Amino acid sequence: MRRRLATVIGLVLFAALPAGAAETLRVTVDKAHLMHLDTDAGTIMVADPTIADVVLESPRLVFIVGRAPGETNLYILDVNGAEIVHTDLLVVPNVDREVTLDRNTVEATFSCAPRCARIATPGAAQEAEEASTADESAEAGG
Repeated sequence: MRRRLATVIGLVLFAALPAGAAETLRVTVDKAHLMHLDTDAGTIMVADPTIADVVLESPRLVFIVGRAPGETNLYILDVNGAEIVHTDLLVVPNVDREVTLDRNTVEATFSCAPRCARIATPGAAQEAEEASTADESAEAGG
């Protein structure tokens, strides 16, 4: 009876966990994560390639590179179409060595290891151009 009760409790606790909770892979922007597969990969698909890129080095060796902060998912299938990997993929900024400054509408990010140097961030050039255009328009009286 105790064994059956423990099994039922275990199943209830497992069912209460959010789907995919243990399946999230976390990668840092501009860093790579190495994944060794037990089976040869046939198909690899990232839902949003602007967030992460995948490089198949060999049929069983995969590099996942963080491109921009965000969340997507990754599927790796074998040559017969059977699922080898299905995981949520979370790409996070490197906050350990980066500082972001906000000045009105312009945002600038600096990598500070060992000295701070400005780095390109997605959308930063467009934001700076829009802010410059708005300033020129205000000065012209428009």
